[in-house]
Amino acid sequence: MTAGLNPIEVQTLRPATPHVTEQKTSVCNRPLIGIAGVLLGAIISTLAGRLTSFGQADIRGAVHAGFDEGAWISTAFTVGQMMMGPITVWLGSAFGPRRVLLVSATAFTCLSVLIPYCTNLWTFMALYLLGGLSSGTFIPLLSVSSCATCRPDSLSMASRSMP
Repeated sequence: MTAGLNPIEVQTLRPATPHVTEQKTSVCNRPLIGIAGVLLGAIISTLAGRLTSFGQADIRGAVHAGFDEGAWISTAFTVGQMMMGPITVWLGSAFGPRRVLLVSATAFTCLSVLIPYCTNLWTFMALYLLGGLSSGTFIPLLSVSSCATCRPDSLSMASRSMP
């Protein structure tokens, strides 16, 4: 019955030889621009967290909060930032730091525009917590991206300058 069928020929697969091209060792400015952008985001994130400490009395008056309730306003932002710290590095490795930073920066900008229009304490605190969550990605990703971008000799020089 199988007299008319041809046997299957087994072919050996050879690994493809990669084409080696010479790469230039010049320093590109694009990673430095990226680090500068993330550094700016980290500075803005830190300042946004400190603004509630400076203007807490005015914020309490705007949202009709007492002294005890107003003390939770700055805590909401800090809690949001601390919750995102451990998750950020995983998000950066899973989705890429550029995507995570673009989503976080967009959310932080939108929330920063909406927060001044809140007249209710709980709405203000919820938006401020979300603002802390979105800005909590800036500082960890700054550390990761600067370590990945900088040359090894500059990182060893930086580690020697730390106490």
